[in-house]
Amino acid sequence: MIIDTHCHAGRNWFQPIETLEFEMDRAGVDAAVLIQHGGTYDNDYLFEEAAKRAGRFKVVVMIDPADPDPLGKLEQLAGQGAAGLRLAPDAAFAALSDV
Repeated sequence: MIIDTHCHAGRNWFQPIETLEFEMDRAGVDAAVLIQHGGTYDNDYLFEEAAKRAGRFKVVVMIDPADPDPLGKLEQLAGQGAAGLRLAPDAAFAALSDV
């Protein structure tokens, strides 16, 4: 099994997931980890698309460091099936100690 461990797909900044799937199929990639791209914290698109393709995608999320309850948000996202958390303080314009 071939797994791409760092992929982006999105509504605005990146190609839609259908384009990613086309390229994965063409390259013989069986599964992928969808990584929420820096600067945004809306993980819904990745969860929605991964749910339509059970077993093919796992989702790594980002949480807004200014969220009033980041641990609660992380628990919520874990309940949705998040496979990991991306810490990208530079993308959030925050120090890692603030995340």
